[in-house]
Amino acid sequence: MSSHAETTRRVRHEAQQEALVRAAEAGALHPLQSRLRESEEALAEAHAQKAGASLLAERLQTLEAERVAEREAAEAADLRAAAAARQAQSSKELLGQVEAELGRRDARSAALKRSLEAANAELALMRSAKDLLEARHELRLTAAQQQHSAYPSAPQRPAGETQTL
Repeated sequence: MSSHAETTRRVRHEAQQEALVRAAEAGALHPLQSRLRESEEALAEAHAQKAGASLLAERLQTLEAERVAEREAAEAADLRAAAAARQAQSSKELLGQVEAELGRRDARSAALKRSLEAANAELALMRSAKDLLEARHELRLTAAQQQHSAYPSAPQRPAGETQTL
């Protein structure tokens, strides 16, 4: 054969060989490309799962912080309620003490009023007794004057002596 035909045949054969190599490489690459695609998808899913786990962890931390805050708020409310109860009890005790003191003062005031009324009654009696003594003295003087004018020679009593009725 001619060298040109042989060269052509050799070029064709090389082209066929190259095509076969390419086909073989493409066939061999196809499973590798599939595995690469699967690996990339698995990696993307792993990243998504990691991001989801991170979000879940943050949410759990947030929920725990909210639970702690609610517990602390409840404890603070319990403390305020206890303080209010103690204050109410103290107020009741103070009110009881004030009411007792007012009762003692009212009783003392009533006793002082009764004592004042008794003193006023005693004073009225003393004034009446004084008025009676003055009236008695007036009567004696009048009686002595009448007796002296009726009996001018009757003996005079010394000053300071009085006759009792």
